Amino acid sequence: MTFADESFDTVVMYNAVGHLCAVLEKVLKECVRVTKNGGKIFVISSFGMDMPVIDEKLLPLLAKKQLAYAEESDGTFRYIKIGR
Repeated sequence: MTFADESFDTVVMYNAVGHLCAVLEKVLKECVRVTKNGGKIFVISSFGMDMPVIDEKLLPLLAKKQLAYAEESDGTFRYIKIGR
């Protein structure tokens, strides 16, 4: 992305993780880079192809990078809030 470091309070990925599977680590790195310290990154999904990517790639990647996150679901949407 061409945005400066710490440009945004909030970054949102909506129904996108399944499409970004092959580059997920790079995408997460960029999201963290452009999010202000104290900001949040939201991964929101209702898309079936996102769910295995979230479980098998995103959550282990967050653990590996030691990024704190909280997860919720309302039956339709799955929300992952990543703290910066």
